[in-house]
Amino acid sequence: MRNLMVLFFALIYSAVALGQSTPTASGTKVYTASTGETIFSWGNVDAGDQEVQNVVRFSPVFNFGQQVHFDFSNNFGIYTGLNLRNVGLITHTNMSGYEVKIKERSYGLGLPLALKLGNFDKNFNLAVGGELEVMFAWKRKIFVGDDVKTKDYDWFSDEVNIFNPSLFAEIKFYKGQYIRFKYYLDDFLQYQQGGLIVPIPGVTSPENVLPDYAKASQLMYISIGAVVSDKKMEFTPDNSKAFKANDGYFRTASR
Repeated sequence: MRNLMVLFFALIYSAVALGQSTPTASGTKVYTASTGETIFSWGNVDAGDQEVQNVVRFSPVFNFGQQVHFDFSNNFGIYTGLNLRNVGLITHTNMSGYEVKIKERSYGLGLPLALKLGNFDKNFNLAVGGELEVMFAWKRKIFVGDDVKTKDYDWFSDEVNIFNPSLFAEIKFYKGQYIRFKYYLDDFLQYQQGGLIVPIPGVTSPENVLPDYAKASQLMYISIGAVVSDKKMEFTPDNSKAFKANDGYFRTASR
C-alpha cells in the first residue's frame, strides 16, 4: 500500500512538471480556497472470535481545510493544502448479556495532493488524489447498556496509527458543493496485545476482555462539503502577478 502511495504521488508530480513546462497563453492560475465537510465514516473492525457490528459514524464538526489550486489550463490542474478532520469508527457487540458500544475517533491533520480535470470556467471538475495524515488527538468511549463506562483520550496515542496515508476521489459541482470518497491505506487502530477491557458490572477477566479487538480496522468515508474560493494570483508569461479578490460565494476565482 505504501508503495502504491509513493507511485501515485510520483505520477501527480510528473503531471505537475508537464503542466508547468507547457504554460497556456494566459499563464497558470493560482488561487486559494476554504473547505468544510460533513463526514459519514465506517469500517470493518476485526475482533477475532467475538462478533462485532460496524455502524456508520456521523461527524459534522470539525472538518475544514485550506487549499491552494494551480490551474494549468481551463481543464487541467492540481491542488494541495492543509486539512483538519474528525474521523473514526463505531462498533457494537454483546458481552455477558449487555450491549456494548465502542466509539473511537481521532483528529487528523492532512496534506493532500490531487489531480483535477474538468471545466473550471463552469466550476465543475473531477479530482483524484492522495493524502498524508497525522492522527494527533485520539479518544475512545465505551458504553455498556445506556451508560458511559470509560472515556480515554491521548495526544499522539499508540492506540491509533499516527501516520495514515489515504487515497480519495471527488466530484465538485457548479456552486462549489462536492462529494468525496476516501479510503485509508493502513488500519485506523493499532492492535494491542493485552486486548480491550470492557467494564461490565460484576464481570471480571477473561469474560470482560476482547483479546483480539482491532486485529484489523479498515476505515473509509463519504463526505459532503463545499468549497469557497478566496483570491487568485495569475502567473503570466512575463512573470507579472495580479491579485484579484473573489466576492462570489461558492464560486471559484473569476477567469
